[in-house]
Amino acid sequence: MHDLLAALRHRPWIPVLLLFTAAMFLYCTHWYPGPGGRVWYGDSVSFQFYAISHSLGHPPGYPQYLALIRAIALAPLGQAWQRVDFASSLFAAAALCSYGWLARVWRVSRLGVWGAIATLALSRTFFLQATEAEVYSLNSFWVLSCLALISMQLRTGDSKWLWGFFAAYGCALGHHPTMVLLVLPVFVTIVVHRPQLLKRWQTYVGACLAIVLGLSQYVYTYKLFVAPDLSYRFASYSQYDLQSFIEFTTGAGYKKLMFSRPLVDVWTDKLPNLLRIAHAQNTLLLALLGILGLVLARARSSAHRTLQLLTMTAYAIWALGYDVSDIDAFCTPLWALCYIDVVAGAHALFLRRVPTSVALLLVFVLNTVGFRDAVIARGDYHPHNRLLAIADEQLAHVPAGASLLVAGKYEGNSALAALFRYLEASRDRGPLRTLSKVKACEPDIYFTDSAKKQIRFRRYRSERVAHLPLTKEDLHRLLCD
Repeated sequence: MHDLLAALRHRPWIPVLLLFTAAMFLYCTHWYPGPGGRVWYGDSVSFQFYAISHSLGHPPGYPQYLALIRAIALAPLGQAWQRVDFASSLFAAAALCSYGWLARVWRVSRLGVWGAIATLALSRTFFLQATEAEVYSLNSFWVLSCLALISMQLRTGDSKWLWGFFAAYGCALGHHPTMVLLVLPVFVTIVVHRPQLLKRWQTYVGACLAIVLGLSQYVYTYKLFVAPDLSYRFASYSQYDLQSFIEFTTGAGYKKLMFSRPLVDVWTDKLPNLLRIAHAQNTLLLALLGILGLVLARARSSAHRTLQLLTMTAYAIWALGYDVSDIDAFCTPLWALCYIDVVAGAHALFLRRVPTSVALLLVFVLNTVGFRDAVIARGDYHPHNRLLAIADEQLAHVPAGASLLVAGKYEGNSALAALFRYLEASRDRGPLRTLSKVKACEPDIYFTDSAKKQIRFRRYRSERVAHLPLTKEDLHRLLCD
């Protein structure tokens, strides 16, 4: 055993590879079955649809994620939805590796690192993000990687880590605008603990390059936004120009949701909701252990502690002020930073009279119980895609060339699941005619918004409709004659 531990210390890439392989196995064997997802059904199937069509999704467009899933969807392995889900698993496994690196940089014990990794890996939201088509596992990877890189700079003072941070942050800006939440924590930490960095020209050049790198990625979605032959747009504008694109990219439609509620609602509604989210992750006890460990842990440097507390505060304020239903997805970095101290908290629970290995065992037991309550008991471990089963049963009897109308609040956000099934099997079922509006004829089939969870079928009509064939590469929205 001693020789094995010594070999692992001299080859640190081995445990990283084992962690990555184990995470990929766990997540890839528990994908949501078929197009769609458990929690964010409409968004998940939309991302799968965007990966194989010339389309643009909801704000802010996610240029980096969109480019990556389209590249991965080109692989000749499995079905298209599986390739997009594979991307989420890949990003989540990479995020866990970055998470372990961050914990080691913050001088967490080796047992503590594995306890934190297990807690995050089995937390409900992170698990769901890793097993369906969603953007948040990639977001978690960039947040944790940026924190690890700037922490290395704070620890060593080596300029290469500062350049690495700016490169990673520039890439992250091209994925999700919430990365701006890191600006203030990193800036304040540097001002307080490393003010000499503000006197170096490299700091300002790196910051400018990060901004340029982040903005340059949106050129990809801008070209899609103004394309006259774009097959599908989530949002509609009176005109598609640069000003409209800026509104689209900055999420102008969501700004009214930011900090728009009275302050009293924060205490009476938002804070209890945040505690409910913490409990739903994998029991509130683990989050409390993390907070207890954060208070009592002393091995961490003052700079790293400041960075951790400020980052957690930034994400907590965001969660308390942003009035959106899937805010628990945005809280993932908050819980990740909290979970770094769960083993230390479990150790402190016994007044440090038990070995760290006993504390780790307690954490794994709590993880198992929490994962069962949060994921298995809710049917998320081996879910049944009821809507997809209905679609498969009915669509199998639809004649080739039938007309279809995608209806609903967003004209087909979550209902794209049905279109995706046709895209996957268009060779066998023949071309499909899609209608965006009904004038003088009715479609054979139409799909409602995901909130209603319904697929409705009409009797097949013989009226001719203007149409173009639907293929795996293209979707054309058409009008009735």
